[in-house]
This record gives sequence, structure tokens and C-alpha cells, in this order.
Amino acid sequence: MQNDPHPAPAITRATLLKAFHSLIGTIEGIVIDGTINDKEIRVLREWASDYEQYRRLHPFNELLPLVEYVVNERSLSEDARQDVLWSCEKLSSEEYLSKTSKDLQRLHALLGGIVADGIVTAEELTGLAGWLKEHDHLRNYWPYAEVAAIVSSVMADRRIDADEQKALQQFFTGFIPLL
Repeated sequence: MQNDPHPAPAITRATLLKAFHSLIGTIEGIVIDGTINDKEIRVLREWASDYEQYRRLHPFNELLPLVEYVVNERSLSEDARQDVLWSCEKLSSEEYLSKTSKDLQRLHALLGGIVADGIVTAEELTGLAGWLKEHDHLRNYWPYAEVAAIVSSVMADRRIDADEQKALQQFFTGFIPLL
């Protein structure tokens, strides 16, 4: 079981909304006069730089390439503008944020429920692997990727040895809700 030596910081709802709304406003402001100049390109670069630490995480793994395309092309075509705005509007919608938040909360509770009896079984990990597969839209959110890697590593030999059991219990215990 390997941990990422440089994990991205957690993305909060406030961070997401600020990123989306600031990008929408910036794009709308840039195109309002129908031209894009060096100072406006610099503003887009700064926006991308502000969120670079989240590059591997969704939705920044989608948004940053769109912004970088505009910066590299030094133009903001109507199609590119629409792509950025559509992505921001979709990703900042209550429906999207609510589903993601709900499913992440369920994942946390699922992990706590698995370890609640003090043992993690192969059957539980098989069930967890199925749940993760059904909720692949969470793959870029913590702790999805880490959990998927742990499950894959432990289940490679279809058994859980004592060291793996200890590591699973230690990791999963962090998700037992405090009452």
C-alpha cells in the first residue's frame, strides 16, 4: 500500500465555488469588449496558478486544460468561451455538488461501517470494490483513489494478512463517525 508523497489539499465547497465564479466573471469580463490582450491573458494565467495545486483533482483536471488552451492560443473563441462557461456552470450546480457531497459522505460512512466490528473481511473489500466501481465519478476526490489503491493492493492475492488487516483497520477507523 503506497501513499501519494504529495497529495493535493482537500477541495472545499467554498474553494470550488470561488474558483467557478471567479473564472466565469473573468471570462465574461474579458470577452465583453470582443478582444483579448496580454493583461487579460496574464489574469487567466494567475487564475490557473491559484488552482494549480488541485490539478490532479476533479474538476480542476478539466478546467485547467481549458484555461491553458485559451492562454496558449491567446484567443478566446466563442466555442472556447462556451466550453469554459458551460463547465463552470455545470460543475457549480447544486445538483452536481449535492450528488458528489452525498456520495463522499456515504463513502466515509461505508468505510466506518466496514470497520465497526473491528475486522475487515475479504467479502467486505469485494463489496467495497463494487461500490467504488459504481461511484467512479468520485475517483478524483479524497479518499476515493487512496481507498481504491488499498483495496486493489490488499485483494491482489485474495486474502488479508495480519499487516494488511492492521493497516485497513487503522485507515478505516478514521471514518467511524463520532457520536
